[in-house]
Amino acid sequence: RDCRQEAFCGILQRCIVTEDRMQEEIANYRPDLPKTDTVADWAATASCDDWIRDAATFRARQVASPGRAESTVNTVAHGAHYLDHEVYRDEPDAPRVRIGEFGAGTRRAIVTTASADLTRAVNAETELGVTPATPPAGFCTAWVSDLIQV
Repeated sequence: RDCRQEAFCGILQRCIVTEDRMQEEIANYRPDLPKTDTVADWAATASCDDWIRDAATFRARQVASPGRAESTVNTVAHGAHYLDHEVYRDEPDAPRVRIGEFGAGTRRAIVTTASADLTRAVNAETELGVTPATPPAGFCTAWVSDLIQV
């Protein structure tokens, strides 16, 4: 049996996966996302809008790999399930994002964090379409560790 087409991470779970499995999770979970597109590219499409509004396909969960973490929040189905949860990559000392609340009327959201280290195969540029800013003079080059998109 080939399970690669099945969603791996269940509702209201945090799953730790490899970079390859993360790509399979995203491809299977999020329809019509070409592997060459970033989340930012896909978020601007009608496909994203349809997916995020469909309660049957939009599942609340968190999937994390060494280069990226993504948490999908569905307050319609699960209330404030995200309170006291932390979104973070599966890396030692990766920064953790704790969500206190979303704006009034927010029904569903996606919180993604990705490594700002462009020497990694999976990073903020490949995943979010964002290149970290150059640090000011006198600061070390690794002054930003992650970028976050909500």
